[in-house]
Formats: sequence, structure tokens, C-alpha cells
Amino acid sequence: MNWHWWLGLAILAVILVLVFTSKAKRSKREIIASIENHANGTEGGWDWDDFTSIRIADPFLEAARIECLRIENEELPWERNAAFLEVARKLKENSN
Repeated sequence: MNWHWWLGLAILAVILVLVFTSKAKRSKREIIASIENHANGTEGGWDWDDFTSIRIADPFLEAARIECLRIENEELPWERNAAFLEVARKLKENSN
């Protein structure tokens, strides 16, 4: 194989590592807004997908994102909004 193929493979590997290991730096206020907007049905078209699929740098906020994923996958559809709002309420109460 020639060096062009190896260079292309190396570039692809770097891109994949960056994509799958990057974490979003979002504020608690942004996380609360994402959760509340989703529960109220007022988020943009891809907002919830962006929130749930991109890890968050802050471990406390990442735990809230993971809890929202759990709710989405385990709770009954008619119970989800109240559970999401409870996550947002707990974030508001926490002084972190």
C-alpha cells in the first residue's frame, strides 16, 4: 500500500478519536433550559438529540444527561415529562 492510503487512514483515525472523545462545555443554565424545553415541547428540531448524544465535560451535568437518557429509555411515555422536569428542578436546587 502506498503512503497516501496510510495518511488517509491516519487522518480518519484522528477525526474519529476527536469526535468520540470530545465533551461539550455547557453551563448548568443551558442544561436546565434543554431539559425544560424538551419537557414542554418547545425545543428546536435537533436540540434534544444534541443534548442527549454529546457528553458534557462537567461530571455533575453529565450525570443529569445520563439520567435523562435513562428516563427516555425506561419511563412510560406519559411519565417522562414530569421526570425530566424533576431533573431540571434538582439541577436548579443544587448550588454546584
